[in-house]
Amino acid sequence: MSRTEMPIQSASPAMPSAPTSPRPSTPSVPKIYGLTNDVVFKYVFGTPGNEKLAICLLNALLGLDDPDQIVGITYINPFSAKAYPTDRGSIVDVKVTDGRGNRYFIEVQVAEQAFFAKRAVYYASKTYSEQLEAGGGFESLRKTTGISILDYVLFPDDPRVHTVYRLQETASRRELNDTIELHFVELDKVDLTKPRRTMTRFEKWMYLFRNAPVLAGGAEPLPPEFAGNEELTMTIDQVKKVNADAEMRAIIEAQERWAHDVASRLYDARQAGLKEGLEKGLEKGREEGLEKGLEKGREEGLEKGLEKGREEGLEAGKVEMALALLDQGVDPRVIQAASGLSAARLEDLARTHAATRSCPPKP
Repeated sequence: MSRTEMPIQSASPAMPSAPTSPRPSTPSVPKIYGLTNDVVFKYVFGTPGNEKLAICLLNALLGLDDPDQIVGITYINPFSAKAYPTDRGSIVDVKVTDGRGNRYFIEVQVAEQAFFAKRAVYYASKTYSEQLEAGGGFESLRKTTGISILDYVLFPDDPRVHTVYRLQETASRRELNDTIELHFVELDKVDLTKPRRTMTRFEKWMYLFRNAPVLAGGAEPLPPEFAGNEELTMTIDQVKKVNADAEMRAIIEAQERWAHDVASRLYDARQAGLKEGLEKGLEKGREEGLEKGLEKGREEGLEKGLEKGREEGLEAGKVEMALALLDQGVDPRVIQAASGLSAARLEDLARTHAATRSCPPKP
């Protein structure tokens, strides 16, 4: 028995140990979903009764003040829990019209997409064209503004958080007003170190988007500099409400599972594609390599054959000329100079030629 296995001797009899009560398990803290979750976003800003929050967000994002600010909206696609199937994803955005008939759609996007700018142009154009009813005139079309709040960097060469795109004539800079306007807000570029007392209305909303989970979860209080803004406080209250609602959490988690499934299927498809592409590439490479090798071999063989033939033909011509001159008794030195044969080669030919001539012909 090793030292580590030796029993410990006790001087007195061992006392029975008192029963211990099981340690209480620490309840798991549920995940808090913030404003960059598309379902939470649609619930907070797209539920009838929350028009005031959507109006304040739009005015902040667009930089609108009196007399241009939006004062009233109508939801084109109001939030409804029944609109969210549990087995697939949904296009989640908030579409509204203002008192002038102008249209707005706002969306949040977390997953990076390579062609997101084109996607934004497509949806803005679609929202613009949807206004035109069958048989209607173009005069009924009103301006459409698309706003994309992105939780990643879309334009890495531009340090600005908020960029705006409009239709514009390149030389005169004249704009086609009242048509289509696109706004991109990149949350990763928000400066969270800026003193809160100096934050603009827009920057306070961006702070909320970046920190909604900790503010709604109670990990941090709403900054006192924001306390006087009723809409910001109401927004955090709505985030708390949606996270506390069992039905809404089920919808959010179902959408998450669907997104994970899609990502997994895309990954599997990419891996299968890579494997198939590698196998086909190797096979193609082998075929092309063999074909090129055979072609190269044929070319080199033909070239070497021709070269060999030329060399052998030239040699034969030299020998034939030397033998003819030997028959005529020409001096071997003259024959060597004329034929280009080496002295040793000419000497061998002379011996062979002399032996042939001395042998009588067979009967």
